Amino acid sequence: MEKLKNGFQNLKLTTRIFVTFIGVCIPFIILLSSWAYYIFHYNSKYASLVSNASIVSDFSLDFKKDYDYKIYLMVVGNLTVEKADVIKDIEQAETILQSINLSQEDKDNVELIGQNLKYLEKLRKYTYVLEDNIVAGGKYDDNIHIWENDVKVVTSLIRENILEILHNETRAIANVRKAMEQSARQMFFLSGCFILIAIFYVIIAAFLVSKSVTKPILYLQKLTERIAGGDLKVRSELKTGAEVKKLSDSLNSMIDQISTLIERDRLKQIRLREAELEVLQSQINPHFLYNTLDTIVWLAESEKQKEVVQISNFFRAALNHGNDLILVEDELLHVESYLKIQQVRYQDILQYEINLSEKACQYCIPKITLQPLVENALYHGIKKKRGQGMIKIGSREEKDYMILFVEDNGIGMREERLLQIRSMMLPEAKRHNDSYGIYNVNERLRLRFGSEYHLEINSTYGKGTFVEIYLPKAGKKEMEI
Repeated sequence: MEKLKNGFQNLKLTTRIFVTFIGVCIPFIILLSSWAYYIFHYNSKYASLVSNASIVSDFSLDFKKDYDYKIYLMVVGNLTVEKADVIKDIEQAETILQSINLSQEDKDNVELIGQNLKYLEKLRKYTYVLEDNIVAGGKYDDNIHIWENDVKVVTSLIRENILEILHNETRAIANVRKAMEQSARQMFFLSGCFILIAIFYVIIAAFLVSKSVTKPILYLQKLTERIAGGDLKVRSELKTGAEVKKLSDSLNSMIDQISTLIERDRLKQIRLREAELEVLQSQINPHFLYNTLDTIVWLAESEKQKEVVQISNFFRAALNHGNDLILVEDELLHVESYLKIQQVRYQDILQYEINLSEKACQYCIPKITLQPLVENALYHGIKKKRGQGMIKIGSREEKDYMILFVEDNGIGMREERLLQIRSMMLPEAKRHNDSYGIYNVNERLRLRFGSEYHLEINSTYGKGTFVEIYLPKAGKKEMEI
């Protein structure tokens, strides 16, 4: 036994699993084969008996009644010989009896079927006599006598034999059922024995295999769980077993490659995001510069030199030493400088109101976020509506977000235009000059903080527009600026 155990453990892993599998399969194959033979044998026999019983039952119910009635109609002249075609009924009956005979094992039934075939032959002779008499004519009494004393007697004998055959078939069905029950008990007993043998074999095989396979596999499983959890510093230390050693080395190599790829991808994503942000920032800067220079030109032409000086504060806040992320309070200085300059230019139509909480001012925001929204409110909202305009900048706090908003009471947007603007804000949308500022701000928020941080726009035509900026609750330390 010990020698067999050692020999089994020295086999290759695939061979050990194959031997174990075959050892388990053999008894079950024998068991299933036995059950298949049992089911096929008795089902075939039972189906044959039931089929024969059904055929015999139909024969006994229909043949005598139909045949006697057809002969009577022929004798009394209500049915011609050609239309009656009673010989065909005899031939069909013979075919049925012969088919039953071919599948019968009971000697009594075989004898009864033989008698019925002889009776059918006599019936054929009587039928020929009757047909000749009917064709000749004038033999009505003779025909009635043959019908009552010959034909009806023979069909009665046939029916009695058929009923006896049916009785024998029913008895045979009962005997088969008993045999099936007895065989089933034997099969269940043998099945129990086979299952016990298989269980015993599986226990021994599992005990032998577990020491050489289960332990290293469980070790590798725990190792892969740690890897799946993000721990890429672990390494497999298995040194025994050809297959397991190879798997261990492959796992260590995979961990090294994954670590390298993750680091490369992380650096690549950082560089890609930085590049995208730089592109967006570089794209909005010329637009911002153009509008600012346009304002400077207007102020200079209007001889408003003092107001031109304010633009230096505006540029200083916008540049912010090249930093892309600034505090909300610094962004407010920038946008307030812009509003003051524009109020000088549009003093008859522009008023503004800034009301942000102190907490909101200490969070971070990408620079030049509020100014494009305020600019849109002025140029696309207030300037297109008659009367005094108001731009409000405020904040509110939710569980996961700090939300800044820019609200104006300008002309607003119709529903179809609002939907168009919202679609232009999607990442996959093509650039449109008439909504580029909003697209740029929204895209920079998404790239900097994540897709859950974005702009939301609502507008009612004739009443104004309301833009919300969803920001993370993060200050200088959290954003590492």
